[in-house]
Amino acid sequence: MREFGAAEGAVRDALRQVVMTGTPEQRAKALAVLADARKKLYLILAEEV
Repeated sequence: MREFGAAEGAVRDALRQVVMTGTPEQRAKALAVLADARKKLYLILAEEV
């Protein structure tokens, strides 16, 4: 579980950087990446075991 906490923190830090210093286009790309990651995570749960 520690690995997930570390990964979540790293993503949060990167997202903060994009929000604080990114252009509007970069922010839009970041939102698309987050939406795609969310979908992919749910697809993992939907896979047959």
